[in-house]
Amino acid sequence: MALTIAMSACGSSGDSASDESSASSAASVASDATPAPLTAADFSETLDQPTLRATFPELSDADFTIKWTAAIDDAFSFFRSFPPAYYQDLGTIPAARVPGAETVCAGDPHPDNFGWLNEGSVFFGLNDFDDSGDCPVAFDALRFLAGVELDFGDGYTKGLTQDALASYVNSVTSGKPDTVVDASLAPSFKKANKSTLADDVDGTTFILSSDTKLTALDATTRATVLAWPPTEPRLADATLLDLAAYDHDSGGSAELPRVWMLVERAGAQDILELKTEVEPGVEWGRHAHVVEGPTRQAVLEKAYWPTVPADDSFDVTFGGSTWLVRSRLARIDSGLDSLKSKDQKNELLAAASQLGVAHSAAWGGLSAKKLTAWLGPSADVVAARWKAARKADN
Repeated sequence: MALTIAMSACGSSGDSASDESSASSAASVASDATPAPLTAADFSETLDQPTLRATFPELSDADFTIKWTAAIDDAFSFFRSFPPAYYQDLGTIPAARVPGAETVCAGDPHPDNFGWLNEGSVFFGLNDFDDSGDCPVAFDALRFLAGVELDFGDGYTKGLTQDALASYVNSVTSGKPDTVVDASLAPSFKKANKSTLADDVDGTTFILSSDTKLTALDATTRATVLAWPPTEPRLADATLLDLAAYDHDSGGSAELPRVWMLVERAGAQDILELKTEVEPGVEWGRHAHVVEGPTRQAVLEKAYWPTVPADDSFDVTFGGSTWLVRSRLARIDSGLDSLKSKDQKNELLAAASQLGVAHSAAWGGLSAKKLTAWLGPSADVVAARWKAARKADN
């Protein structure tokens, strides 16, 4: 059966958060109260290896070394690998230097964290809520724009960074998406899932190899995970076929434990991922409220997705850890680097537009001119800071 391509924008943040969200409670910034853009002098901390190491206390020294080695490969990888340090760093800046209110933030909205999802309908949107939660809207916007600059090498006055800034600002000020993704770019999930299963599964077992990045679970973790599904009503229709550990060695969640579950549901195979949850990046910085508890995923999805599927992604706690459970076959990365330039630009500006709509209310009516004047130079400063930190630590 053909799936509907959902092209609607994500919900506005004012209607998307839980009652605890500060989007509706924080005072909006008046349009005549915009501070000057950030400068290097606003930052007081050093982004050195010990500082970054301290934001991942869950990792062993050996695992952090693996994460670090992948992170310093280039400036964009370095930036996207340490969301907690990013928010901790910005959190030292006086609130008076930062316009906008607190809202439900994407947390880590860099270009690679947008992609295609199949959640009852197929749509393009934010695909990673690991670091999401309440934070100053300016911090979330700067993370996106600095990420674009570091990924594509353009300052805010040229190229894709300039275009992304314009789409973001236009979407903030209008409350509507400046750019929507081209429906023709939507992938075939049926084809992609068939390929994924062929690559990673042999019959009813996972293929354990360096190519699949799948390895056998240690006995303790295996026993712990096996004891959980029988008590989980949301998996009552699933038959467990196999378990494996998945080695994720890049990005913010690099080297945090992940377990893949091969299950059968309604006569079809699915791969469920159990992803270790740690303190979201936004909570390392300034925030008045926390999005947590059993409704966390639903709150975040409502803020950034056009539809919120029932029980698709959910948090569970067992064996002393909290895990995010989600279907690997329900998401396909955008693959920006492999797209033609016009398609790459379309998806990037669609991501900027979705973020702008979600942030709209939190900017408190700030004019497009003033918003651009603060965000553009500030994003350049943030990008330059992380470039310099990588160079110093490499």
